[in-house]
Amino acid sequence: MKNMLALVMIMITMDASAGAISEYFGMGSFEEGAEVRVFFDRVNVRSRPDIKDGGVISCLGRFSRVKILKKHENTHSVDGFVSSWYEVSFSAGGKPARGYVWGGFFSIVELPVMMESKKGFFAAGMKSRGNGKSLAVEAVLVIGDRETARIEFDPIYIPSAAGTFDYSVSGEIFDGRGLPGIRNVMDLRFMYPACGYPFGSVIILYDGKNLVRGFRTNNMTEAGVFHEFSRLVFPDEKDGIRDRLVYIETGEDFDEVKKEYILKRFKKTVYRLNGGKFEEMTEKK
Repeated sequence: MKNMLALVMIMITMDASAGAISEYFGMGSFEEGAEVRVFFDRVNVRSRPDIKDGGVISCLGRFSRVKILKKHENTHSVDGFVSSWYEVSFSAGGKPARGYVWGGFFSIVELPVMMESKKGFFAAGMKSRGNGKSLAVEAVLVIGDRETARIEFDPIYIPSAAGTFDYSVSGEIFDGRGLPGIRNVMDLRFMYPACGYPFGSVIILYDGKNLVRGFRTNNMTEAGVFHEFSRLVFPDEKDGIRDRLVYIETGEDFDEVKKEYILKRFKKTVYRLNGGKFEEMTEKK
C-alpha cells in the first residue's frame, strides 16, 4: 500500500516545467546530513538535548543555516507541538561548532529563487496555534537579505494524539505556469503512506509582491473501499486552458463483484485569477 500511495502522489504532481525540489523532512524527522534553516529568531543552541539547568552555548538568528547530524530520542513540547532534539553543526563567530536544537525551530521546506538578479529563497516552517490547537505552516519569501512576503496556512494532516507532526513534506518551485500576473508557483506536498490518511498539495503563488494562497489538492485512499483524488491542471500543461486553472475531483468505489474501482464521482471546475483571487467560471459534473 505504501508504494501505491507514493506512485499516486508522483502521478498527480509531476510536470515538465518543474524547478528546484526540496526533500529533507520525512515522516516527521529531518534527514541526517540535511542543511536546514532556523525558522525563528534567537533560537538557543544547547550543550544537551533538554532545557534543564540552562546549558545554552550559542544563539542563532532567523534563517541561520545548520547541518543536521543526528536525531536524539529526547523530545520537547512548545504550546502542544512535540518534536525531537537534533544534534547540529553550525558556524559561531566564523568557527565550527556543535550543539542541540529543538526540531520545531527548523524549516521543513526550502526552495531557491532568483528575483531581478538577486538570489533568495522560499521557506516554510511549522508552528503551534496554542496548546491543544491545530498546527499551522508559515511560509516566507526572502530576497537578498530582506523578507519580502509571508503567508500562513493549514497543513494537510491528521493531528497526532502525541502532538507530533508525522507527515513527510516536500516542495517544488515553478515559473508562473501560464497564470496571468504570477511569477512563481510553489507546490508544497504533504504525504503519509498509509490508507485512511489525507495527503496532497498546498499551492502558493507569488505575484511579484505578495504570497497568495492558491488551492489544496485533497486525496485519500482506503484499499478495497474507495479512492478520492483531486488535481490541478495549469495553463502550461497539455490539457490546460489559457489563463485558467482547472480543478478536477474524482471518486472511485471498489466493486466487489468486478473486483475493480469504478468511477462514481467527477467534478471539473474552471477558475480565472482576478485581483489575486480565483473566481469560478464553469462547472461540469
